[in-house]
Amino acid sequence: MSITLLFIAVLIGPILYLVVTLAGEKPKDYDDYHYGGRSIPLHKFADATVTYAIQVAAITLFATWGYNTGLWTIWVPIFWAMGYFLIAYLLEKGSLDSFLQQESLGTIHQFVSDKGKLRFLGALAALASLLGIAGPAMFEAQYVGELVVRIGSASLPSETAISIVDKYSPLFFVSFLILASIYMLYGGFRAIVNTDVYQLGIGYSGFSIVLSILLYSVAESGYKFSSVLILSTLFSASAALLFYWKKVFTKSFQVEKEWVSELPLYIGLISYGSSLIISVVMTDSVDSFLSANTWTEFSRQNQIFNPLSLGGMSILSLLIANSLYQVVDIGQWQRLASVQMDKANYGDSRKKLASTIRMTGTYSAFTWVVAVFFGMTLKYLSSNIASNPYDATALFLIQYAEGSAIQQFVVFLMLVSLVAIMFSTLDSLVSSITFTIHNDWLVSLNDKFKTIAVGRLFTAGFLLMAFYLYGLLSARVNNFADILYSCWAFQIALLPIVFVALKKGTIPGWWAVISLLGGMIGAIIPVSFPEYEMSPYEFAPILSLAIASILMGIGVYFSRTDGGINNAS
Repeated sequence: MSITLLFIAVLIGPILYLVVTLAGEKPKDYDDYHYGGRSIPLHKFADATVTYAIQVAAITLFATWGYNTGLWTIWVPIFWAMGYFLIAYLLEKGSLDSFLQQESLGTIHQFVSDKGKLRFLGALAALASLLGIAGPAMFEAQYVGELVVRIGSASLPSETAISIVDKYSPLFFVSFLILASIYMLYGGFRAIVNTDVYQLGIGYSGFSIVLSILLYSVAESGYKFSSVLILSTLFSASAALLFYWKKVFTKSFQVEKEWVSELPLYIGLISYGSSLIISVVMTDSVDSFLSANTWTEFSRQNQIFNPLSLGGMSILSLLIANSLYQVVDIGQWQRLASVQMDKANYGDSRKKLASTIRMTGTYSAFTWVVAVFFGMTLKYLSSNIASNPYDATALFLIQYAEGSAIQQFVVFLMLVSLVAIMFSTLDSLVSSITFTIHNDWLVSLNDKFKTIAVGRLFTAGFLLMAFYLYGLLSARVNNFADILYSCWAFQIALLPIVFVALKKGTIPGWWAVISLLGGMIGAIIPVSFPEYEMSPYEFAPILSLAIASILMGIGVYFSRTDGGINNAS
C-alpha cells in the first residue's frame, strides 16, 4: 500500500473534525464548555453515546474473541447493553433526579462528595476516574498509530520494519493525542457532539463496507454455503434491527433526524444484504458452521459456570466491567448533564431520555456484535493470525496491505474507519479528563479557576503524565486486554459508593474514602504481583469491586449504629 494512500486514509477524518469545530459555535462560558450549555438535543445525545461506544478497543478485542471463541462472544455485548438498561431504570425510578435537577451541575465525583459531605472524597473519586479513563484514551491513539506504521512498513524486511515501528509509532501516537486535544480543548463538549455524527457516519459505514467485501472474499475462496450464509445473515439482521429500532425511536419520541447518522444504517443494510445475496448465488454446498463449537462444548472447555476457574472469573469480570461500568462512567454522566430537559414537563423529558439510553445501548451493543462477526470472518481469510490472536486485526490488515487492489482498498477503508472511531472515543475521553480535572480538582479549591484557559492548561499537563504512566503499565502486562481492564477497575471501585448514594441519599464520607482506596488497591494487585499469574483481565475488576463492596458494607453498618468513622469533613 502506497504511503500517499496511507496518509490520505489517516488525514481525512482529522481535517474534517477541525473544520467542523472551527466552523461551529465557540463555548461562551464554563457550563457551555463542559455541558454544551445544557442544550444538547436528544438525537445528538444519542449519536454521541453510540459513537463513544464504537471503540477501537472494542473492535480489536471482539475481533480477537470472535476469532478465538466464535459466536459465544456475544455474551459481552449483551452485558454492555445491560448497563444502559440499568442507567435507564435508575433514571425512570428517579434515582438521578437530584443530579439532573441541580442548578449548578457537577460530576459524578462531586455528586458522591456532596452525599458524603466530604470534599476529599470527591477529589479521590476524580483520581480513580482519571486513572480509569487515561488507559483507554492512550490505547486508542497508541494502537492506531502503531497500526499505521506497521502497515506502511509491511513490505520491508522484518528487522527494518521493527526499527521503523519503534521509531515512528510514538510520533503518530502523540500526533493523534494532540489533534484530538486541539479541537476538543478549542470547542469544548459541543465540538465533540458536533463531530461525533461524522465519526459515526464514517466509522460505521466504512466498517460495514469492509465486512461485506470480506464476506464476498470468503465465498469466493470456496468456503461452503453455511459459513458465508450464516455470517451474511447475522450481519444483515444486525443492520436491519438497528435500522428498525432507530426508526421506531425517532417516530415515537419525535426526535429530529440527521442524515449523516442515518447513513451507516442504510449502508449496512445495502452492503450486508448484497453479501447475503452473493453468498446464496456463489455457494451451493453445505457444511456445519456452528457444530464445531456448540454451547455445551464452549461452556465445558472454558468452565464458565465454575467461579473459581479462569473461564468463570473471565465471565464475571466481563459482567462487572461492562454491565456495571455505565453507572460510574464519567462520560455517561457528562452526557446526561448536557441534555436539554424541559423543566415544565420533566417527567416526560425523563421518559424520553430513558428511552434514548435504551436505544443507544442496543445500538452500540449491536455494533460490538458486528465486531464479533468480523473476528469470525477473519478465521477464513488470514492464515497468520493463529500465532497471536490478540493481534488479529493488525495482522489481517498488514497481510492485505501487500495484496491485490481490492485488498488494499479494504485496508484503506478500514484505516479511515478506525481513525474515525479512534477520534470518537479519544476526544470524549479527553473531554471527560478536562471535565474532571477542572471541576473536581481546580474549581473545588477556588472559584477563580473557573475559566476555560485554566481547564485547557491542566488537561494538557495531565495528558503528558498519562502518556508516561501508560508506558509504564504497558511494560508490565501481557496484552491490551490487561491494560484496559486494569484501568477500568479503578472506576469499578466507585460502584459501591455510587449505589449507596443513589439508594440512601447519603453515604458515610470517610468510610467511602476507605472503600475507594481499598478498591483502587484491588485494581493494581494483579499488575503489582505478576509472579502469581493473576491476570488483570480476570482479576482486576473482581478484586476492585469485592474489596470496595466489603469496606463500604462495613461502613454503612457502623454508620447506622453510630459506631464507625463519622462523616465530618
